[in-house]
Amino acid sequence: MYSIVEEISTRLEQKTNSFHRDLSSDISHVPQEIPSLEGLGPLGAEYRSPNEYIVKDSLIERSLLLTMLIHKLSTAEK
Repeated sequence: MYSIVEEISTRLEQKTNSFHRDLSSDISHVPQEIPSLEGLGPLGAEYRSPNEYIVKDSLIERSLLLTMLIHKLSTAEK
């Protein structure tokens, strides 16, 4: 699934990084045999601090990437 994200992000001229971890995020538990992606939210920094912020423009970029990914996966042959 990451190769699809990478293909779309290249077309959109967005940077992506592959990162594998054995544990899912605090938000949900996803079994290892099910592909999952994290980090599609807006860019930002200083998470959980009084100075936490997001880059507003990244909301549009990430939304477009996610929309195109959903479209690609929903129209893919099964």
